[in-house]
Amino acid sequence: MTVIQGVLDKAGVILSADGVFTAGRTTATEFTVDVTGQDVSGAFILATTTFPDNGVHPQPVTIYRPRAHSSKFILMVDPNYGVSFRVEIPNPPNRGLGRAVKARRAK
Repeated sequence: MTVIQGVLDKAGVILSADGVFTAGRTTATEFTVDVTGQDVSGAFILATTTFPDNGVHPQPVTIYRPRAHSSKFILMVDPNYGVSFRVEIPNPPNRGLGRAVKARRAK
């Protein structure tokens, strides 16, 4: 499993990164995150808003994960907040696993 984590401020600047990705605010309410070289269509994505005042409750984040193979996903967030996210990408299946190779013995 590959895990990518990041924190973006409300302008789309990367404040913290664990893993390789690019991100930016594409519209007033959308962040586009590109996890280069990975397929996020089957990934588990978790996101929450970041805020300067600890008295403010987290705001809703809408996550648009692609249905087809893609390295990009979209997070919709109120323009006054940044976002913190985590992406858990399953490893691709190993096609050779589970196949038993039987050797024939010479008689």
